[in-house]
Amino acid sequence: MEIELQKISLDNKDALNNLMQFYLYDYSDTDKRDINTWGRFEYEYLDSYFSEDESRVPFFIKLNDIIVGFILINNYSIISEDKNVKSIAEFFVMKKYRRIGIGSAALKKLVSTLPGKWEIKVNKNNEGALSFWRKNLLELTKGKYLEKYLEDEKAQVYVESFEI
Repeated sequence: MEIELQKISLDNKDALNNLMQFYLYDYSDTDKRDINTWGRFEYEYLDSYFSEDESRVPFFIKLNDIIVGFILINNYSIISEDKNVKSIAEFFVMKKYRRIGIGSAALKKLVSTLPGKWEIKVNKNNEGALSFWRKNLLELTKGKYLEKYLEDEKAQVYVESFEI
């Protein structure tokens, strides 16, 4: 199984937006998001991943040259003032490719390619994602990660922070 992370160019923005529809649909049962009047989910930060803002980087997850998901990273931490913290803003593997190690392999490739301080925010109602992150971070960090629960009027999330 050959997993590759490919930085997404502006030419492939539409492909990311198409995949984003599946991701936002999957996630809509935990964040209660609705479609717009054209029947599409909107991701308000999509354009910023293709601007001059180098703090946001989009990647496709590819398996044998087939796009099977994506990872969006930025440096907007919600628990640290440290501008060197990288945040996994969105992480998606299509259902067909889940539970066979692709997400784990993509995460390992990401943090080994870009070592440093990381964080991931996970909705408390997204049990599958919580399980994935806890299991993988336990393995990756040998248990040396911090989990913090945050709650406000907009969301209830766990923030996982770690360093590789």
